[in-house]
Amino acid sequence: MKKNYDITIVGSGLTGLSTSLALSSLGYRIALIDPKPLTFDKKIYPDNRTTAISSGSVSFYKKIGVWNSFKKYVCPIKKILVEELSSKLNTSFTAGTDKEKVMGYMIENKNFLQALLGLAKNNKNIFKYDNKFLKFNRQKNFVLATLDSNIIIESKLIIGADGRNSYLRKLANIEYKFKDYKQKAFTFNIEHEKLHKNLAIEKFLEEGPLAILPINRKNNKNYSSVVWSCNFPDYYQYNDKRGEKKIELLIQNYFEKIYGKIKVCSKIKTWNLSLTHSKKYIDERILLLGDSAHSIHPLAGQGFNLTVRGIQKIYNFARIEINNSKDIGKKEYLFNYSNKHYLDASLLIMVTDKLNLFFSNSNFLFRSLRRRGLTFFSRSKLARNIFRNYATKGSLLSIKND
Repeated sequence: MKKNYDITIVGSGLTGLSTSLALSSLGYRIALIDPKPLTFDKKIYPDNRTTAISSGSVSFYKKIGVWNSFKKYVCPIKKILVEELSSKLNTSFTAGTDKEKVMGYMIENKNFLQALLGLAKNNKNIFKYDNKFLKFNRQKNFVLATLDSNIIIESKLIIGADGRNSYLRKLANIEYKFKDYKQKAFTFNIEHEKLHKNLAIEKFLEEGPLAILPINRKNNKNYSSVVWSCNFPDYYQYNDKRGEKKIELLIQNYFEKIYGKIKVCSKIKTWNLSLTHSKKYIDERILLLGDSAHSIHPLAGQGFNLTVRGIQKIYNFARIEINNSKDIGKKEYLFNYSNKHYLDASLLIMVTDKLNLFFSNSNFLFRSLRRRGLTFFSRSKLARNIFRNYATKGSLLSIKND
């Protein structure tokens, strides 16, 4: 059975859904491929993580008409506190102008995903296939995607949004750089006595950087999300049967003055931290987005905002092409996307990678440099403005949001 669409998207996570909704809003017919159905189920999507959304990403979601579907779930960040444990030095950042009243937003992935799944399910331009993507075959003016159940889909472009272990990237023989950070991320939610007052904290412990991020209140109770990038071999002592109690005591010890009594209120999930960066984001009639192109360290919380900027670039090209042949798989569009986004991503990856080295190392020299760095940030207006722009807009490069 053969079907025709404008674009094929492999993967229906946050990246695939956001891309589908963006391009379908312009009138493109999308074939969305993923064995997972467009119905939210905690067993199918067991994700207790949160996502940081910059003001730039919010503007884009407003443009494509989906912001209202999940804005009730977001929690604004109004202040960021950065602290170095060994010296007890700290500096804080707030939004710079009355127009920018927040530094960004946090949303629980389960709520974000549920909202996007609902929108995609009711979108007349998105056609979901609960099938496995098997292979592709490129022709001069189109590409064929073969699914299980003998389904063949013809379109102008295949977009890979299938994660850091992208099958499409493998089939296209696109090489990638891999770096093992020798860290394990612990993610979980905490319930605390005091209000978080929309405060986000980044505390640099001997074992690795720990972030506490504000999320919405529920049933008159206060909650925050924790992401701890714990170094090898320190993470072994927290990854056993008594690990949850050890982590709870650690959090209580460091943050009781701010949050009052604290308890872990979700399962503690772990995964190994690494960098995956594709050596190219495009091939003939093929484009990689999100983690399939670049999966970065969570330290700065800007990985998904980088993805959204990639989606926005494709959206801008698609808007130009909508009145022509709807062929955004043309070489000129793919090369322009690659040239613009690869620079943006490479710069962010480099900065995030060096920040992790700088803030995750307990070496005396690095501790000394961190102290000097925080002192410099607390005194330098220029440095603070750069950080504030990075936190609110999610970019080290400015892109036109037309």
